[in-house]
Amino acid sequence: MVDESLPAELKPCAEYKAQSPHWKFFLDSYECGWRLLSKDYVFAHARETSVDFLNRLQRATPTGYARTVINSYKSLLSRAPITRKHTDASLTQFVDANADGMGTGLTQLIYERIFPINQSCGIAWILVDMPKPEVTPLTLADEKAIGMEPYCVVYPPTDIINWRFDGFGRLQFVTVKLPVESSTDTLQPVGPEHEYKAWTADEWKLYDGKGKLVESGSHGAGRVPFVVSYNERSIINQFQGVSAINNIAYINREIFNLWSLLQDFMYRQCLNILTLPDSLLADVDEQTGKRTIEIGTGNALPIGQGEHPGAYLAPPTDPAQFLIQTLEKDVLRIYDEAKLKGGSASQTPSEQSGISKAFDFHETNMLLAKKAQNLEDTERGIVDLWARHKGMASVDFETSYARTFDLTDATDEIDELTKFLNIPVPILETKRERLRRAMQALFSDASEEVKGIISDEIDSVEMGQAAPAASGAPGPAISSLAQRLGLGRAAA
Repeated sequence: MVDESLPAELKPCAEYKAQSPHWKFFLDSYECGWRLLSKDYVFAHARETSVDFLNRLQRATPTGYARTVINSYKSLLSRAPITRKHTDASLTQFVDANADGMGTGLTQLIYERIFPINQSCGIAWILVDMPKPEVTPLTLADEKAIGMEPYCVVYPPTDIINWRFDGFGRLQFVTVKLPVESSTDTLQPVGPEHEYKAWTADEWKLYDGKGKLVESGSHGAGRVPFVVSYNERSIINQFQGVSAINNIAYINREIFNLWSLLQDFMYRQCLNILTLPDSLLADVDEQTGKRTIEIGTGNALPIGQGEHPGAYLAPPTDPAQFLIQTLEKDVLRIYDEAKLKGGSASQTPSEQSGISKAFDFHETNMLLAKKAQNLEDTERGIVDLWARHKGMASVDFETSYARTFDLTDATDEIDELTKFLNIPVPILETKRERLRRAMQALFSDASEEVKGIISDEIDSVEMGQAAPAASGAPGPAISSLAQRLGLGRAAA
């Protein structure tokens, strides 16, 4: 409930009200686990009682495909090192070891805290601030002496309740809603659960939960000290982001619900039901007063004496098979949406043509390259604010992420390479170059020393005319290279 007496900049804006439930859902989908075990995400079946629903909810096991997709993107992006060039010693310390004031380097901050948020919600907010000194420093030397260095704080959009951009995309103000720890002392009144902090281009203001100004000051950055990191900009509102799991999170929720129904089906019907004469169920031991066999109506159906012998009734499996088929299709839909699976959702990799594989590679590579570009922009924005807090007009800083990503399947690469090298035409340098490219893909994680050895070995491999290899066996060039590199039987 919003307090109408709050100043306008402390009230949630219309965009926040519209988007915050979706942002929360996307963040919960990434975190998965207990965050998905909610009546908001598990839907009751039309024909189950409230007790049955609560029992099913208690047994439910959440699915984490949204998290898997984002972590796959992160893994592919982080395989190639980030190239940075900067000469300022304090910037080197900030970038390499202490971007958040708690010993986290900028690379770790980007991949472990900013990237999961901007992929989940489409947008992440990074405050670049200076610590508030107990004694006001008079010079830069004073700031250094008391350990005043800029630091980053990463916020999900669920914490940014109000903001405004001008027509050129420059922030005019940002308001953050911050939780406040309530007193655990029952003798003390419990205070407000939140406080508010607002930044403009010149100053910051801290308000209590009732909107009363508590403290204010100048931040010295010369603009609102926030960087907005996007996954992808919305075409409807260019200052909002589009989540990387915009569709995937909802498919994941569907899988979670279908899996819960399948679990319920197995709990209820997977055990065959035994039918026995009702007289047998009524037999009681005279000494103990207990039934001679431990069988109840939950696993047996009593029948009249002499009607027919005991038998098992097996429940139908068609509903379970239908659920499993639907689940499998939904999983394929997720990887198709994520561009992490070759071909369409109904195609296996072996059914794909060369053109289809090339198209998939290009599409996935373009997706990752755009994410890399946005992370570069995030870094530049962070370093620009770092320089402003340090009193610099500008700073010499360059950063570059990879734009081409190795998405080659090792088996496919070896098969294609073998066919190419066994073409019965002695085009020596062309074959050598193709071999060099293949080895770069297959040994992308190798050290520079090993890559140098591989390059030398390729230069020394005999590339003469070769007969076609028999039944998928590697050609002589591959076998020779494997032997020289000590791979031996692994490649034979």
